Amino acid sequence: MQGVKRADASHLSDDLRALVDDLRTIGEDAPESGALDRAGNPYRPSYYLRAVETAVKKNQVLERVLKWVHEPPTTGFNALADAGRADLTVEALVLREGTAYAYHFTMADREAADRRLEPFRERKRRVEAEELERRARIEAIKTSGQRMDLPELRGGRQTRGG
Repeated sequence: MQGVKRADASHLSDDLRALVDDLRTIGEDAPESGALDRAGNPYRPSYYLRAVETAVKKNQVLERVLKWVHEPPTTGFNALADAGRADLTVEALVLREGTAYAYHFTMADREAADRRLEPFRERKRRVEAEELERRARIEAIKTSGQRMDLPELRGGRQTRGG
């Protein structure tokens, strides 16, 4: 776990241990997520992982999660969301239904998490719609047999005179 020693979570209830497992998974998956830190390097959430382990030691896991959800977004949240990996955020865990720990979160907690993630879901929908439209235009040109000079067919580059 990137140099952060795991705290013993055996004193936690089963539901909170499940939450801790999911919080740790976020930290473990983040470096391979495509998220970048301010210097443009793969995002390595060492502060986040230390905060998780400190919360485990102090038996304050739920309090730590709620602080992340209700306070302004962290640079780590922004890095993951900008990389299209909002699924690797604490907010996504709060919204996840059917987990052993879901009952710990109130409607206000879920609404806060949902509000934070909405701009990123909207952006993802726009990007996906634009990609579908682009592919449909290319396919229409291919099947029509006509030659059209679309940037998509040239890899997005403009040619001289066009």
